[in-house]
Amino acid sequence: GYDLTSHQDRAEVETYVRAVQPQLLIAGPLYKLMSGNPVEEMSAKPVSQFFDYLRSTYGVTLIIEAHSPYAQNGAPRPMRPYGWSGWSRWPEFGIHISKIGKLSHWRGPREERDWPRALQRGEPWPWMLADDDRLEGMWKECVTMASLLGYQPSARELEEKLGYSKSAIGRVLKARKVEWDTINFGE
Repeated sequence: GYDLTSHQDRAEVETYVRAVQPQLLIAGPLYKLMSGNPVEEMSAKPVSQFFDYLRSTYGVTLIIEAHSPYAQNGAPRPMRPYGWSGWSRWPEFGIHISKIGKLSHWRGPREERDWPRALQRGEPWPWMLADDDRLEGMWKECVTMASLLGYQPSARELEEKLGYSKSAIGRVLKARKVEWDTINFGE
């Protein structure tokens, strides 16, 4: 990996960008792109300044992978990036990808863009544009099966009856938890 606080590593990345002239540069995970503590401004700010330099000098678009901090005290895991608070203000867009591929903005966009609602794991890229119909279809099949059974089945029961993996069903049910918990399956 690169340490973008190092002059040598920054020079190597810039040489690559100058030679290739990419339209898109994907970097990350963010916390691994620097030496020192990624929470401290002294470690992280030089990295953001280098990214700003690449953007302004070469017109490159950046996608930076950043991980979320751990959840604390039973609260949900925050959607903001782990590290220096400046990362929460820095990007044009801050988008969180949930475990099931749902996209949520953790930072308000500086301009409006048309973003997909969800992504799904795929090939050749780890995340591909989601087939909303597939996710919605899996949800509808879960609800239909529960209605036929007359009770709220477990993810394992739905796996056996519908043929989807238990983890995929679990992610869909978790994403629709409030709705799933309020459906009266006995009617």
